[in-house]
Amino acid sequence: MAVSAKWYILQTTPMYENSVARRLRAMQENGVSQIHDVKVITETVTKQCRNRKGEPDLREEDEKEFPCYVFIKMEFEQSLVSMLRRLEGVLRWVGIGYNPDPLSDEEIAKIPGLSEQVQHVVGEKYKVSSGPFEGFIGILQQIENTKGKILMNVFGRDIAVDAPLAALQPVLLQDTD
Repeated sequence: MAVSAKWYILQTTPMYENSVARRLRAMQENGVSQIHDVKVITETVTKQCRNRKGEPDLREEDEKEFPCYVFIKMEFEQSLVSMLRRLEGVLRWVGIGYNPDPLSDEEIAKIPGLSEQVQHVVGEKYKVSSGPFEGFIGILQQIENTKGKILMNVFGRDIAVDAPLAALQPVLLQDTD
């Protein structure tokens, strides 16, 4: 019976996210085939600070979006869960009870580093998956950073709506009915 890999979350000691992720990647490289992917989700942020001369300076830094958490895509196996729980820096699995709970598809879609990146194309049809226009289908008109302007028909009128690109799912041919 083949077990599919799902995303789980490990809670770590503060500032241990990267060392836990390194250990998990080393285990993956050394033959633990149940581990498929390991991520510490970061975001590049520009901060204003002062240099040695006291002049204003801009510095780019990677900040963790989820401090104290490591995301791991793996096949659930009780012996592996117990082994990972004993790693240095790991506090616990996120879930109810003693075993970890896998993330749902909706939760994965909301976390930018975990969902498979969809290549958005201007002029294609997309379905809005969250927000006030959830379920509406429209044509992507414009892309700006992390948002897209989508033209949709609401109550018989064509309106342009800004929506996050993460909330726009491509429409398959059978979805248009």
